[in-house]
Amino acid sequence: MELSLEKQYEIVFLREHPAGLKFSFGFIAKQVRCSKSTAIYWVKRYHENQDLSTSERP
Repeated sequence: MELSLEKQYEIVFLREHPAGLKFSFGFIAKQVRCSKSTAIYWVKRYHENQDLSTSERP
């Protein structure tokens, strides 16, 4: 399943926003309707390169 760019940033926002609650990957996966490993993947990619628009999942 390919996630839209908006969903990728939603995952990052729910986990990383400074004023946010830093939700668990399991909770985020349920909210965005993806796997926990997908949520972990996009947060990791965000830390490597904050511009997810150039990111493609292999």
